[in-house]
Amino acid sequence: MLEVIVKKYQARYDMLPDIEKCTLKKELDGSVERCMTVYMWLFIVLLMFSGILGWTVFIGEGQKYDLSRLTLGSKELPFLVFIPLLYIPMIAWARAAKNCIPMYVMFLLSIVGAVCTKGILLLLTIFCIYFITAEVKVKALSRLEGYPAFAEKQKEGYAQGLTFEQIAAIDRIDDRELDSKAAQELKKRVLSGDEDALKELGIKQQSEEMDVLYVPENIDMGESDVSEDC
Repeated sequence: MLEVIVKKYQARYDMLPDIEKCTLKKELDGSVERCMTVYMWLFIVLLMFSGILGWTVFIGEGQKYDLSRLTLGSKELPFLVFIPLLYIPMIAWARAAKNCIPMYVMFLLSIVGAVCTKGILLLLTIFCIYFITAEVKVKALSRLEGYPAFAEKQKEGYAQGLTFEQIAAIDRIDDRELDSKAAQELKKRVLSGDEDALKELGIKQQSEEMDVLYVPENIDMGESDVSEDC
């Protein structure tokens, strides 16, 4: 079932241009980051709850208190601790695996945990649904041809909607030894579309008849083998 969903997303993403793929990758990376943040907070809350409950059971049994009103006894406490801990390698396995088997195992484990802890670990089942929703999209994107090569364009500025001239101008600013304030001000002018800034950097506008090839100033072209005839 999950494999079918992954292939469906893969077919949809494959039709996107590289710029949109880069934007999508950035969004999915943010989704995964939020997912991990949710898990860490959930893990901390469950660990604190199990600790408090464990001490309550320990003190109660030692002092012969009536523990009949407690939702969990000592038998359920190990599940409340070890199943959330087991999710750490499970998440790593799911993200590294090419297939969807780890996600099925995670989901079944969360259900077992919910049953063994009288519904408390149902929170992990909810998290599991959130995790699987994000992970199937990540897997679909990672299976596309050229991944992650197309994502490198994001670093070059294409994913930000920059023009060829703006990218070349920013590269030329980085090549020059300018103080940080002057470089930042010049970059702002380039990004705002200031044509005078492009001219100052020696960047010409592309014409419809001929493409302009930008060569960084500090590139080593080597010695030329061509000699002029006398």
